[in-house]
Parts: sequence; C-alpha cells; structure tokens
Amino acid sequence: MKKYKVLLACMYHDFGQTEMAPDFSNASWEYHNIYQSWKQLEDDGVVELKVHWVNVDNNPQGFERLISLARDVDFVFQVAVNHGLSICLPYAHQIIEDGTPIIDYPPDIWARFDHHTSENWIVGRYKEGYVTHYLSPARHVMELMEQNNLPVRYMPFGIAANCDRLDAEKIYDVSFVGQKHGIRDTVVNQITAAGIELHLFGHFWDGHPNWHGRPGADEMNLIFNQSKINLNFRWASRNPNWALVNGRSFELPGAGAFMIATQHNETNEFNELFVSGEEFAECHLVDDMIKSIRYYLEHDDARERMADAAYQRREEHLWTTRFKEFLAEWEEWK
Repeated sequence: MKKYKVLLACMYHDFGQTEMAPDFSNASWEYHNIYQSWKQLEDDGVVELKVHWVNVDNNPQGFERLISLARDVDFVFQVAVNHGLSICLPYAHQIIEDGTPIIDYPPDIWARFDHHTSENWIVGRYKEGYVTHYLSPARHVMELMEQNNLPVRYMPFGIAANCDRLDAEKIYDVSFVGQKHGIRDTVVNQITAAGIELHLFGHFWDGHPNWHGRPGADEMNLIFNQSKINLNFRWASRNPNWALVNGRSFELPGAGAFMIATQHNETNEFNELFVSGEEFAECHLVDDMIKSIRYYLEHDDARERMADAAYQRREEHLWTTRFKEFLAEWEEWK
C-alpha cells in the first residue's frame, strides 16, 4: 500500500482551554483518539503525518503554515466541531484549489445534520467549499447525506491504543464516566433512588454523592477496569428523543470492561459490530437498566464472560484499524 502523506486538522485540548496540562489530563478527545492513532501509524511507517491544531494554530501565522503543509500532502483529515474549530473557509478554498482534498470526520454528525444555524450544517459545509469528502460515524445519517449527493463513506468510532485491559481490583460496583447534560441527571437520580450506589466521573456532577471529578484518558481507562458495571447513556445532549453510538460504546469493550448501554433506534447499528446480550447488555427503559444492574451484580460469571467476548474484538475496532481500512479504499474513492 502507498505510504500516504496526511495533514490532520483537529483540536489539541478541551474546549475553552488555552494551555495543555502537564499530565495531558485536559487533552481533547481528538488528541487521544484521532491524533494518537494517526501518530501510531506514522511510527509504524504506514503514513507521514503533519498536524494543524485548530484551537492553537488558527491565526495568520498558523494558516500560512497550513497552506504550505497542505500543498505537500495527499489529503487533509479534519475533525470539525464547528466552523470556528475547523479550517476557515478562505483557507479551505485555497487548499482545495491547490488540489488537496479535505476529508471531514464530524464526530457529532447526528446533531450537526439539522443544525439550526444554517439550512443544513453538513450539506452547507460541502456546498460552501469547506470539504470535498465526508466520513460518517453514523450509518443512519448516511442515507440523508447521499440524498444530498454528498461523497460519504462509513467509519464508526474506534478504540484508542491506551484503552486496554488492566490487572485492576474491582473497587466500584457501578460507574458512569461522562459529563452531565440533557436527560442524564434525571436518569442518575432514578438509579440512585433505587438504592444503587453509582460512582460518577466527569464535568458538572457537582453536588451528587460519589462524584469524583473529571478523569484524564489514562485514569478513565483505569476506572473502566475498576468497575464491575460501566453504564453508557447514549441519549443526545440536545434532545432526549435522539441518540447516538458514542465513543464510550467502543472504549468499554476495548478496556475489557462490562457495559450496560441504553438502547435506541439510532444505536441499533452498533449491534452489527458487537452482539447485544453476548458482548454487552442493552436496556431501553431506565427501570430495565436498574433490573439489569442488580442482575449482573449478582452474576459475576455472566458479566465477565460477556466482557471477555467483547474484548476479543478489540483489534478489529482499533482506530488504527479503521484508518488502515480507509487508506486501502482512498485511492479508489477519491
């Protein structure tokens, strides 16, 4: 396979942060998942990697460097959060006019497709010339994209290399890692009201019993391994009638951790990748989740068997595997 030259454009650290913490605890999801995985492929000799950090380098000097780098790569791989945290339009036009494609991988495409600030955020970015190609982490959104004649292919989320099984004591019966938003607070209150001790990790849970703050990526992986049951709430932040296959859906199996996830129409595509009832548990209603929590706390063998079965699939769902599969198809697709 050809050794591609890749220019990655994504966030360096979390929203609102201006400097990286010494322990990288405020590094962005994009840094830990997307950048680290492309970097691994560079270390393995698969690609040559250049990087433009959109929340650091989006300034005149940074854009001048970006244009120069883009002229010497095969494509730009961009993880766009919004217009401000992506390559600005005049520079995107210049890159594309110079002959370099820009591939957009919007991690929250399920919410962006009908964004209120434009006729359609995804379609608008393509028509306005921000991007030339899309990779979609949500299969159910692709039909809408194809109806709008967007060049798109499917790439589900993956597992970062630092997400792995550890020899760790189970010190938490039940945990949830993720920030408070949308319907999550109501669900957590229902679970705790049922007498279940739920340990919370993430932003904005101040005041809840058993809140432990926001963990960094390595600490997060440790928590997964230290928990008998890891809950995964997959409701969308803006509307509880929407849902998504989130990154946690892959991180937990990748860590060899047992997962109980919420079930929605939009998440059924995940069951093509992991088997519900055999590799993880799934519940449509909160009452059912409470019953499942109680059941699996009493059935260690079933819980451990399912977590181990999911962990055996880790290699095929690594981000590095996703990117290799994409590279194998890129020459034909472009």
